[in-house]
Amino acid sequence: MSPRLKRLEPEPYQQFHRDGSLWATGQKLAGDCVGYWEWFRKDGTKLRSGYFDAGEQVGLWTTYDARGAVYKVTEMKPRAERAAVALPAKKAASKKAATKKRAAKKTSSKKSVSKQAVSKKSVRRRA
Repeated sequence: MSPRLKRLEPEPYQQFHRDGSLWATGQKLAGDCVGYWEWFRKDGTKLRSGYFDAGEQVGLWTTYDARGAVYKVTEMKPRAERAAVALPAKKAASKKAATKKRAAKKTSSKKSVSKQAVSKKSVRRRA
């Protein structure tokens, strides 16, 4: 088989803590994380595990407590699905922020008017 036609296959990958203990293990393909990955604490207990597809977290990810027992399981949604959910939420949040900003402006302008009115009344009473 010619080198040009060689199929790319994932290569094992390991990363280590500064003290030399294993931090993460998994596979990389063309620089992206792929397949099953695990992360470890310095004491060797498992911290997190899950799957990557083309560098993106997918499926169920498990987080472990300090004893190595399952702490929580999170479902990672594909990027396109997250974006579809996030856009309406961002629009709603920006509308809410704009409404708050307008309300704050109205409130501050009312306060300044009422302060002026109070000061004019106090001047009249003193006179």
